Amino acid sequence: MPVRHFDIFTVERSLLQHSPLPILKGTRVGIDGNYWLRRLLRSEVRETFSVAMGSVPLDLTTAIERDLRRFEAAGIQPVFVFSGVAMARKDKPFSREDLRPGRRARAWNWYYEQHTDSALTQWRTSSSVNQQDQMWEVLRILREHNVEFMRAPYAAWGQLVYLQQHPQAPIQAIHAGTEIVVFDVDRVIVGFDFDKGTFSWMSKRAALKDLQLTTDQFLDVCILAGFDWSTTFPPLTTSMGFSFKAVHDMVKQYKSGSNVVQQHADNPEVIKHKYVDIFCRARCAVKNHLILNDEGHVVPLSTDNAPTDLHEVLGYRLPESIYYCLAKGLVGTPVINNLVSGMLLETAPLCNGETNEYRQLLKDLLPLRTTTLALLSKSLHHFYQNRKVVSIYYFEPTVEHNMAHAKASIHPTVVESSTVSVSTGAMPTLYDALTKFLTPGLVAAQKQDTKEPLHGPAPIVASALLTMLVESGFVDAQYKPTEWGDALLAGLRCSGPNATAHSAELLATLMLVRHKVLKPQPFSIEYTPASSVPVGSSLPVATVETLRAHQRLIARTVGILPIQTQSSPWAGPLNRDLLAYSSGARAVTKTLRNLAEMATLNLFLHGKAQLSNGDNDQQQGYLTVALHLPFSRDPDDAMSLVTFTYLDHIVQQLSAASPAKPLTIKAEALKAIQATFTSVSDPVAQLKGAFQFWDQVVVAAQLLGSAGTIDESLTTAFTAAQKWARPYYP
Repeated sequence: MPVRHFDIFTVERSLLQHSPLPILKGTRVGIDGNYWLRRLLRSEVRETFSVAMGSVPLDLTTAIERDLRRFEAAGIQPVFVFSGVAMARKDKPFSREDLRPGRRARAWNWYYEQHTDSALTQWRTSSSVNQQDQMWEVLRILREHNVEFMRAPYAAWGQLVYLQQHPQAPIQAIHAGTEIVVFDVDRVIVGFDFDKGTFSWMSKRAALKDLQLTTDQFLDVCILAGFDWSTTFPPLTTSMGFSFKAVHDMVKQYKSGSNVVQQHADNPEVIKHKYVDIFCRARCAVKNHLILNDEGHVVPLSTDNAPTDLHEVLGYRLPESIYYCLAKGLVGTPVINNLVSGMLLETAPLCNGETNEYRQLLKDLLPLRTTTLALLSKSLHHFYQNRKVVSIYYFEPTVEHNMAHAKASIHPTVVESSTVSVSTGAMPTLYDALTKFLTPGLVAAQKQDTKEPLHGPAPIVASALLTMLVESGFVDAQYKPTEWGDALLAGLRCSGPNATAHSAELLATLMLVRHKVLKPQPFSIEYTPASSVPVGSSLPVATVETLRAHQRLIARTVGILPIQTQSSPWAGPLNRDLLAYSSGARAVTKTLRNLAEMATLNLFLHGKAQLSNGDNDQQQGYLTVALHLPFSRDPDDAMSLVTFTYLDHIVQQLSAASPAKPLTIKAEALKAIQATFTSVSDPVAQLKGAFQFWDQVVVAAQLLGSAGTIDESLTTAFTAAQKWARPYYP
């Protein structure tokens, strides 16, 4: 969030300057990655249905690659710096009303009333697309284009300032939001206009001269105005509205922000919001922000007079190896943030999370999330090993669910290197983990403390996969497949091309079966009833209900699969019920992704894995590991929508007084989806793959049913749906 109204002020005072782009030719420009991605999503990405589908914008890749080509054409070398660990927060969880669910609900109402433009307006203003959900996709694209990046220990701003001020000048300019001027930086590039061949920038020195403020006074003005690290000073929020000039005048009057706050310390709103603490914390965070230096140490940006209680502002320090792994792109920040903050906050998903099934799923996933946290905390010092961490849900904002990670039993696993083939260049898969890595000597191998560390991405990924299988209940502590593991393996061994291509998706789907989310029945709340009888139907209502249950079960099952689309906005229907199921799938895949990441980090923290500069460049090696862990991209409901629509055409035709033969019905339905989903690449071919995956799930479900692991009625539902749908397989 920029400094409140400061951008308006810069325009009013003509502080923004414009220069020709060729000036920057040959320059290494450090870019605030989060700011850049936010601007890209607003100005370059045309996808409008991401919120309604739970997806990364379909044209995000195109937009990023277009921007990278523009930098290259201009002779600019971008160096992206993304923010890392979130700063410690003191405000109460869910203390502010979240307006996004209401906007999303209104959007769906407009959509079902066929007021699409009004729906789009509400979706756009819901600000519901989380950058963190897109980060691995962004890093993958940057790597493909050989673009440098790093994660800062905390905020990207401090790291960018350090890089620019470094004697070796690894960057010569900064592209970020104007809020970076709260730091000791003069010029900042705030925007590029590649079409006009210009860039916009501002000078902090010019702003100080215009405002007639010192550097410290300017910092105080920005803090009191409000930005990411501070709320607006309450006395400035009046019925007359807020203005940047009012903040300026107040600081000029009292000489400093500290004096302003002290003079209003008895103000009820200042007391209520604990603003004295907010102001001091924000000032300290700017003056003493932690950065990763060129020697790999995390130190304050200014080492002079750094306070001893900096942990109260930024959070308790972590081992430098964690910041290093973050910088290299090995792991993300979610679990680390949970541990540092002491909270796992579960906000409402894009479907708004109103169903009992979704809410129960979150509670059911808590033990696995606690295990994931333990893989991290048990690798650290006693403070973090015993730190209280709670999970708080949006639907129970006052209830704390304890994550007893100190008592959690964990089974970090190190693969036997001899079982991992590195000669082919192929990375290990879950199928490999179940068939090659569960060796007789694996139990004994875990007790060898003097074992050499794993070298290279392949054995590291293999070990993370094994740990994930053990902790998620597919392999037991003796490294034998459980009934769930046997079912997973049976599904992966189905005949057909690329039977193991979606091993991770099959694992997540079986998790959804285990937690009773994948089922043929409607959820506790049904937004778009699918059981309605088609107009003029010749079928009994009960028969149509059965067909709708088959349709629902199949569409949900295949919805976890990724879909290939063209670089254009989504074309096709939307469905909130399918989005509700997809939200559950995302909760599972995010949980499994975090588990795999912490299993990987655990190896490095215990010295059981290392990457050398010979591993295809060290940073590339770290990112290679990260991108080959499962679920680097969240599922959406696109494949569900295509499959559901296809089966809907079949149900419609079967309801006719004289239904055609199956081959004719299938041909008409395939023709219809090709005409409907014009943004999907070869929908017929992708449907074929979806039904192959469906058959794999049925095989797994039947094995679980025969073992008595799942309810017999669910197995029967899978078998019946498969029998009905088989004549209509593409």
